[in-house]
Amino acid sequence: MLGRRTNVVVVHPSPVLNAGVRALLADECDVRSGEWAQHAQSADVVVADHEQALALLHAVAQGVPTRCLVVSARLNGRMVREAMEAGAHGYVTAECAAP
Repeated sequence: MLGRRTNVVVVHPSPVLNAGVRALLADECDVRSGEWAQHAQSADVVVADHEQALALLHAVAQGVPTRCLVVSARLNGRMVREAMEAGAHGYVTAECAAP
């Protein structure tokens, strides 16, 4: 018997990136798009841009039990540090290669 599939919510504002992440994860995870606040209680992981991730991570600090992966077109040390210090579980650029 297989274990429970990971529930992923993609809330990135870029429609192309949003669709690409969903397509990459669809075989391994239960993936949906939408507002993270609507799915926060059931999501294991939220994939978001930098700004939305910071809002999510603030809510996580208030007790919402969700992991967050930041996918951003912008990469600079200050932004990565800010997200990681806020509790992000990862930070990748939108230009990273798919497996």
